[in-house]
Amino acid sequence: MAVQSSAGQSFPMLEYLDSIQAKRSGVTEASQGLDPNILQNVTATAVSAMSNAAGGKLELIARVFADTGVSSLMKGILHLLCKYQDKERIIKVNNKYVPMNPREWDSEYNVTVNVGLGTGSKTEQLGVMQMVLQKQEQMLQQYGLANPLVSIKQYRDTLAKFVNMAGFKDESGFIKDLSEEQSDQLAQQQAQNPQTDPNTEAAKILAQVEKEKADLQAQTQMAKVEMDRKAVELKAQREMLEMQQKQVQFEKEMALKEMQLAQKAQNDKENTDLNKTKEIMNSLEKIQNMAAPKL
Repeated sequence: MAVQSSAGQSFPMLEYLDSIQAKRSGVTEASQGLDPNILQNVTATAVSAMSNAAGGKLELIARVFADTGVSSLMKGILHLLCKYQDKERIIKVNNKYVPMNPREWDSEYNVTVNVGLGTGSKTEQLGVMQMVLQKQEQMLQQYGLANPLVSIKQYRDTLAKFVNMAGFKDESGFIKDLSEEQSDQLAQQQAQNPQTDPNTEAAKILAQVEKEKADLQAQTQMAKVEMDRKAVELKAQREMLEMQQKQVQFEKEMALKEMQLAQKAQNDKENTDLNKTKEIMNSLEKIQNMAAPKL
């Protein structure tokens, strides 16, 4: 007897059950990255929104489980700890060893269990924490450490939470611990020694630099004027010296010419006298020749 196969009707039912499971749990092929067609013609924003929606469904389930079971469990643990621990213990809190004695605690006070879910993704939490840090920095820079809104201790704690949210369990490797007394002491010191406005201080420094620059330019200009004056004086002295040298040279040449003329006149006079003497001698010789008897 032939049995008719029912596989064709079974697979649609399995797909239906998978879709019901995905809707109830939020775990889908798209959120797990198993759907090969999800990245085709889909923007990154749409993929991110889909993943966040799936993660929100999981966080909702975890939050319901924590609010209905884990919260009561934590309160029960506190009650049992206060009731049955009969001696003091040393525990490590914030990298410090402190004594703990649950017998001194009151198990009847109001206790709130912080589940830690439903406050957005880690990226969103880091973004909010970054904004809080920026606002705290603005308050500290504008109003100082003694402002009524943010103390340096609160700023340190915000930094510690930021480091812890980034995945580091121990923030002491990045920032030092700070007590309330140290924070108040720093605020009092700044109040006693108020700091000037950075813009005012920068303006003063800029004015001082401009003044020194103007003084330097004035000194440079005065030095240039003095150098020009000395250059003019040196030029005038050089020209005067050249004129004096030319005058001395001219006087020397004139004196030499006068000496030459005088020497020439003296020589001419001597030549004239010599000629006259020769003429007189010739005349006397002629007279003697005329006076002598002829034989």
